[in-house]
Amino acid sequence: MKRFELADRHWSFEVRGDLVDFAWGKAGGMTQTHSRRLGSPEAAELYAEMQVAKQRELGFVEASPAPPTVEERSPSSSPSIPTVETSVSRSIRFEIAAESSTFKRYPKPARFLELEQRERLVIEWSGELHPEDGEKAPRRETTFETIAEASEEYDEQAQAVREDHWIQVSSSRVAIIHSEPALEAQCWAAADDDPAPWSVYADWLLEQSDPLGEVATAAKHATAKRRFDAELEDLGIDHRLVSIERRHGFPRVARIKPTDIDEADPTKLAFAARAVRSCGLGRFVDVLHFGLAGYTDHNDWAPTLRALAEAPHPDRIRELYFNDYAYTDCEISWATMGTLDGLFAPFTGLEVLHLKSGAGGSLGALELPSLRTFIRESGGLSAAELQSILGAAWPRLAHLEIWFGSANYGADSTIASIRPILDGSLPALRHLGIVNCEWVEDAIDALAHSTLLPRLHSLDLSKGVLAQRGVELLRQHARQFRHLASIDLSANLLLAPEVAQIREVLDNVIVSEQREREDDEDDEGDEGDEGDDNVRYVAVGE
Repeated sequence: MKRFELADRHWSFEVRGDLVDFAWGKAGGMTQTHSRRLGSPEAAELYAEMQVAKQRELGFVEASPAPPTVEERSPSSSPSIPTVETSVSRSIRFEIAAESSTFKRYPKPARFLELEQRERLVIEWSGELHPEDGEKAPRRETTFETIAEASEEYDEQAQAVREDHWIQVSSSRVAIIHSEPALEAQCWAAADDDPAPWSVYADWLLEQSDPLGEVATAAKHATAKRRFDAELEDLGIDHRLVSIERRHGFPRVARIKPTDIDEADPTKLAFAARAVRSCGLGRFVDVLHFGLAGYTDHNDWAPTLRALAEAPHPDRIRELYFNDYAYTDCEISWATMGTLDGLFAPFTGLEVLHLKSGAGGSLGALELPSLRTFIRESGGLSAAELQSILGAAWPRLAHLEIWFGSANYGADSTIASIRPILDGSLPALRHLGIVNCEWVEDAIDALAHSTLLPRLHSLDLSKGVLAQRGVELLRQHARQFRHLASIDLSANLLLAPEVAQIREVLDNVIVSEQREREDDEDDEGDEGDEGDDNVRYVAVGE
């Protein structure tokens, strides 16, 4: 077997007669395998040489020695969550001719030996070679703890039989996962609206009899969904937890949420997340939406993030949404999020992160080099969490939306708290959301005098307590805000005459769905009127 390496990736092949075996993967991850039978040994050698040339073009260089054919994944850091492995079904048949014997009058009859692997089960069949006989009976069956252990035993037995001079007459392998690295690279590099590489890859998968090829070319989504559900059920996952969306035929978006929130638990959601990203039909899913992992303070998304990190290619996940629940499921202030410190590091390709929860848990240090959009929904954002956001390393961040919430539910910030953002700490930022905020009117004046505002394309000041003072500030600083494509002021506390006053000077405002204000008579009073403060509230607290 020859082995090639590029950074932390490896690729190897072995030619056995007219059969070519390939193996590839990343250091510390699961090795994937694929076998292809050609018409002759010469054709197999030529095919292998072509594949080597492709790998060299990608930058792979030859290295030695070759790794084992099968590598078992590293143990889970969360032992309570079962490990989902690649499904495997394969068999190999050997025969040996009649042999003379000095101990018996008659020679030993011709015999056969067949090995079969079904997931974690290895079966050995053997006996005399009598084609006219009825069904064969297994000689030995062994069930292993993991598919990797079963695969290792299967390979060792097959090699031992070869060394004993048996002749291999046939083999078959149905692996859920097949891969052609060059085609895959073209798919990942393609624009979202370019179906061509995905169509080519779907055809290649069909040639390999990979079920994902059938799913990708299925005319009806319902057909693809039934096939996906069946694979999840085989892995022990209730398919009602998961819904999928296809892009260019391939399952690319998964929504995972419990059917009964009262019975949800973090381990169940984590197991489903790992299964979706590890199974053959879900290996290209790169957008995931999650519901609650548990009810109220039992919600914890940390196990889910760890499970995604342990599944293949966490670096290919582009969007993560932890927000798929409504107030009828659980009020936002009741739901914790868990301790997420350090769990985002493997997601180097993550572009969108959306979190919705109340107090309880922490973000910790955030280093997300590819992140473009961060949305944090909260009814009461703590000072510690805001510090995590302000200290995050995300140089490409273009969209930042923070729901600050109510002091009654833990909000602990002022306009001074976000001064680094207003001073331009995020060079790529083009959209800022100061949402659901009790000091939104202070933000108008601070933005008007900031170095950030001229660089912004849009601004979201919705769901706050904007009233007459905010109207006066917008009119006063209208010139600084006119370049924006939009200023979202929806769901504030503006009266109809105040909306008209803003529209007189700004034609880029969104002022729909204003909430009722109970301080009409007092609003004309002095700035900071205590009675005014007592009755003005943000849209989302509890």
